[in-house]
Amino acid sequence: MRTTSIQNNACTDRTVSFKSNQNKMQINTNHTLLNSKLNRSSMASPSFGWFIIDDLFYYFNRKLNTSREREKSKQIQETNKKVVDDIYLLSQKLNISPAAAKEKYKKYMELGSIPAKGNGYEWGLNRVIGYSKEKLDLIKDVVAPIVAKQKDLDRGTNYSEGLTVPNGVLLYGPRGRGKSYMTECLKEHIDRKSYEFGDHYGFPEIKTFEIDGNWANGDTDENVKRIENTFEEARKYNRDRKAQSVIFINNLNTLLDEDNNPALCATFLANAANCSREGITWVGNITSPKDHSDWFFNPMVTNVFVPIREISEPEVSAVMSYFWAQRDRKDDSDHNRILSYLKNTHTSIYPPEFQKISK
Repeated sequence: MRTTSIQNNACTDRTVSFKSNQNKMQINTNHTLLNSKLNRSSMASPSFGWFIIDDLFYYFNRKLNTSREREKSKQIQETNKKVVDDIYLLSQKLNISPAAAKEKYKKYMELGSIPAKGNGYEWGLNRVIGYSKEKLDLIKDVVAPIVAKQKDLDRGTNYSEGLTVPNGVLLYGPRGRGKSYMTECLKEHIDRKSYEFGDHYGFPEIKTFEIDGNWANGDTDENVKRIENTFEEARKYNRDRKAQSVIFINNLNTLLDEDNNPALCATFLANAANCSREGITWVGNITSPKDHSDWFFNPMVTNVFVPIREISEPEVSAVMSYFWAQRDRKDDSDHNRILSYLKNTHTSIYPPEFQKISK
């Protein structure tokens, strides 16, 4: 068994380590010149000229009351600003012009995204309605780098310039916000992107794995081997096929219980640390970072953090529009009335329940 000391690999300053990975660099510069060079569209509507940004807001099609329309507009503006900030950072990182950075960023989006179908039967992350900035991060920081790296390995291209293949990807937030669903959609998204250029075109596919152990049973040999064997299979796939792998780890909260599972934690650390050097990215989700030890937030283990916030009212409206589209029926429901009822009664209805209602 490949083991290592958790303490020897712990971060010396957990707060600094976590914040440095969680937060993007703050832009304190004037974007006026950059914005004019990028020729941004009006923020009043989700029309950015790039299909991926439009697709993030595809189902936001119902006119809501003034306060909700204001909230919707704010979300669109924040996503638009995030794109501009990302392009600015890319131009600085690669020392290229804003126009060149825009084209490169557009290529990243094309590599990582799947166009929306608009019929309520979407693929991958498009099945997650709302959460535009979170999906943008997952596409840009997870899907695009992995797909670009695989294309470069296959074809000797340079798609991955400016991108870093993630080592560990962590989605986090309180229970009930759809972290597991979003993780499931991310796996489907990667599988779909891999299929687009995989074996049926003569190139190896990006392979996805799942680890789902009985972590509550503790440090059993079976649990330890689940982790070891999956990572070893992914390493072998990289050696034999020169191909990337993504390992999805279920019930990560329970696995990382050091009081009950010290050997499992050590095994996970030994295999996950710097696994991107062997063509592997792992993905998981937890409820609260403060519940886990410093070593888990070391950049050599986890380097992409995606906080999952509470769904907003305009996003709930978009969820309703999505499931009406899935039924191929005209939506005559009063979204404002429904949203007000949910708010006044402190009722939370999640997508699976909306799906039942739409049927």
